Amino acid sequence: MTTETKQKDSPKEASKKGLIIGAKVAAFGAVASIAIVLMQPELPECASKDATDLASLHLNANKLMRMADARVESLQGAELVASNEAGDILGCRATMNTTTGKSFPVVYRIEWENESEGIFVVQADLDR
Repeated sequence: MTTETKQKDSPKEASKKGLIIGAKVAAFGAVASIAIVLMQPELPECASKDATDLASLHLNANKLMRMADARVESLQGAELVASNEAGDILGCRATMNTTTGKSFPVVYRIEWENESEGIFVVQADLDR
């Protein structure tokens, strides 16, 4: 199942809202990826709004979260825990606070899907 969301803003409106000009969510069974198009050729940092928003979106789609009727309220303490030598894959860890009042450790990965087009992917899951 693939769902695509494209912003319909003019370039001027898009620049006011930040660097995001499009997003794509692709779900394959239990694994989902969220890709976003940037107008700059570098990956966002683990604690950036782009990365944490996309990780939260991905976590909200998690089957366990849906079964518990929980949503991500915030991701706190996001930090880089690993990266490859080229710096085009980042491994991140954070604490997820939920609408049920519980907190859980989560991990997420940021990597290029297509660097020349500025598209990166965020994959997130509970840290088990």
